[in-house]
Amino acid sequence: MITGSSQMDGAILVVAATDGVMPQTREHLLLAKQIGIEKIVVFMNKADAADKEMIELVELELRELLTQIGFDGEHTPIIPGSALYALE
Repeated sequence: MITGSSQMDGAILVVAATDGVMPQTREHLLLAKQIGIEKIVVFMNKADAADKEMIELVELELRELLTQIGFDGEHTPIIPGSALYALE
């Protein structure tokens, strides 16, 4: 993520809906903030394998974390989906 990052304007963060926020999620967001990335889009993968409640809980957790780190957690796009379904 860091190599060549000085030219990046934004980033895509992928989080599994079945696992939620993991320690490396926080680390990646902190790194993104430190190198000056201002815009983040979150893809919540494996949404097909998680129930609606879990997806909502992970989204809330992500928005709180984004805000804590200094991103606009309220307006950051969080897109649920399935990479597996996209390949089929």
